[in-house]
Amino acid sequence: MWRNIQKYYPPALDLLTFSMMFGMIIYVFFSFGKLPPEIPIHFNIAGQADGWGIRGLYSA
Repeated sequence: MWRNIQKYYPPALDLLTFSMMFGMIIYVFFSFGKLPPEIPIHFNIAGQADGWGIRGLYSA
């Protein structure tokens, strides 16, 4: 079965997508501190922020 998959799906594609995902995680890790303490979490139909939250998952 794996040989049939490799005919149409090159294994290098896995390496490419994994490296892109890893790069995004590293980018978020290093840029998280640059975010303001409060960030918009909800927008109205006009595109204006009407809900605010803290930048982290849990309040301190």
